[in-house]
Amino acid sequence: MHARSVGCIAAALMAVGMADCRAETLVEALAAAYGSNSNLAAARARLRAADEGVSQAVATWRPTVTITGGAGRQMVTSPANAALFGYHSYMSNQSATYSLVQPLYQGGLTTASVEQAENSVRAQRANLRATEATVLLTAATAFFDVVRDRAILKVNIENEQNLREQAAASHERFREAEISSTSVAQSEARLSQASAQRALAETALADSQANFAAVIGHFPEALEVPTEADAFPQTLDTVKAAALAENPNLVAARYAYD
Repeated sequence: MHARSVGCIAAALMAVGMADCRAETLVEALAAAYGSNSNLAAARARLRAADEGVSQAVATWRPTVTITGGAGRQMVTSPANAALFGYHSYMSNQSATYSLVQPLYQGGLTTASVEQAENSVRAQRANLRATEATVLLTAATAFFDVVRDRAILKVNIENEQNLREQAAASHERFREAEISSTSVAQSEARLSQASAQRALAETALADSQANFAAVIGHFPEALEVPTEADAFPQTLDTVKAAALAENPNLVAARYAYD
């Protein structure tokens, strides 16, 4: 076996056998993904922007005050008045204008604008919930992909080791003329197939761990597999009713339509 393969197998066995150390739980992984995901940050920013839209819509109810002012100084040159005021004289001018406009009725435009802005906020809240659900589902999937692929690799490593021992025994029996060369070739073929499966399992685990790091924000070490699941709805009708009433994508679509 090549040194690289030995190293990969050793690393995989260490990862599988780290259950006795402090293992990361599913809840901790979900919390890490929730706190660092860029899609969630963008959804929160869109919600804040929608909140600002409500303030802007409500502002059309309020009065508008406009204040303008001006000031100037002008030099006047007059030879005719030089004896009284001097050859140069100066004139100053100042002006100010104040206006206050209070909308009384705009044909329902303000009311409609406020209602539209509030519905936009409700839709963005629902979109945020949908993004949260997507992020948490992706994180949970990444968590269990690593758990699954580590278990698969462990099985493949053990299978390869067993077949390696069988191949060695077949060579020994062949030297003692107990079996034919065909049996030895079959043992070697099974070992080669097991080695190929182990290599595929290593690649799958590497991909799963890289995806875990991308989704959750750090490389997976020891993972604690949940042993119990929360209670599930008892009937399909209950699931359908909850989905129609609370699915964030449907909620967002309703408010966007309104």
